[in-house]
Amino acid sequence: MREAEVTLMEPIMQLEVVVASDYFSVVLKDLSKRRAEIRYIDERGPNKVVHCVAPLAELLGYSTAVRVISSGHATFTLEFDHYELMDSINEAEAIKRVTGFY
Repeated sequence: MREAEVTLMEPIMQLEVVVASDYFSVVLKDLSKRRAEIRYIDERGPNKVVHCVAPLAELLGYSTAVRVISSGHATFTLEFDHYELMDSINEAEAIKRVTGFY
């Protein structure tokens, strides 16, 4: 077991954000900070609909954040999509957060 390479995987969530056009750019900026990968953008009436995937760890507290940045003019749905290997930087941060050291 000591010789086996162990890597961490993180849950990736499918996210759909419905936002008023006035707050669209602010929501996109926030999603980019959360390591979201935009798949495509639709329009639903006067609103924009952002379809993306993002790590679950980055979406903790997203409900409050999206409400604040959009002044309550955005909603979102979230569901599990798949697991993905963490990159080395985020893996090291996760290990440090859990154990307190590298």
